[in-house]
Amino acid sequence: MDHFVEIWKRNREITALECYHYQMLGETCLSCLSLPGDVVELGVYRGGSALLLAEVLEGSDKTLHLFDTFVGLDALPEFKNTSLAEVMTNLQGTTIPILYHVGDVAKTLPAKEPREICFAHLDMDLYLSTIHACRMLWPKIVPGGVILFDDYGFVQYVNEAKRAIDEFASEMNLKIERFERGCQAYLQKV
Repeated sequence: MDHFVEIWKRNREITALECYHYQMLGETCLSCLSLPGDVVELGVYRGGSALLLAEVLEGSDKTLHLFDTFVGLDALPEFKNTSLAEVMTNLQGTTIPILYHVGDVAKTLPAKEPREICFAHLDMDLYLSTIHACRMLWPKIVPGGVILFDDYGFVQYVNEAKRAIDEFASEMNLKIERFERGCQAYLQKV
């Protein structure tokens, strides 16, 4: 875990994740690397968590797929300070293959998702984008694979991301798992 703390310290200016959430993201992704499939992130913001995922993927044969509008969210002005150029600059030192899927996930996800996914990180805050992503990604998650949700326990997203995750889990009869502390939750395919 200390390794992920060091990565967080280097990247804390470009991530909205707290150190513990960064650690859980890194550990959970790392636990999925032996599975087939690629890694996806939906809701990239400035690329801080994508940079962590890229470091975790170093030396693997996996591609990192990044889905975002790369212009922020009108509904959440605190996340407007981003751009595709900034994210690409922040990730330019990585050596893994990265594919940027630019636009609304309702349009980019159906056509561009990888065939198999071992790990997905969803940090999209809002109900519609979160429920859509869950429905589109779940069939591609391989057995043992994980979708990690960053916003599940945040009070301000109880009627947005949390509602979408709860609704999807209920539709699919899935159990939402929580970490010991923090706001993240995940679904693991059996």
